Amino acid sequence: MPTLPSSLLSCRTDDFKSLLDILSNISKSLQEFHLLQEKEFQDSSIRAHLDDRNNNFETDLSSFIALALSRARRQITLDRVFIDHPTRPQLLTDPKDIDDAVVNYFQNFVPVKSTFPSPYFY
Repeated sequence: MPTLPSSLLSCRTDDFKSLLDILSNISKSLQEFHLLQEKEFQDSSIRAHLDDRNNNFETDLSSFIALALSRARRQITLDRVFIDHPTRPQLLTDPKDIDDAVVNYFQNFVPVKSTFPSPYFY
């Protein structure tokens, strides 16, 4: 039989059961409190996000639209563009030439897929 510390020798089995019940209730209360704190943090985070979005509506409309659509701004910066032409290949390094080449590429070579319904099916 295990030996109990001297401070617990006077305790009875009923006292241990009572202590265990109390500790179990405290543990459940702490778990519920933890869940409540997580929910409150989530709510405050959502409120802060909504406040930022509303402030952007008044001050920066493009940021408002990006946040409303849940899209992050993505941008790459090209410092050179190689045009692989069969007879006249070119390496562009001038920023204006690079911009023109990129615009030309996306206007002429990237297919556009329409997401709008055809007006003939109404």
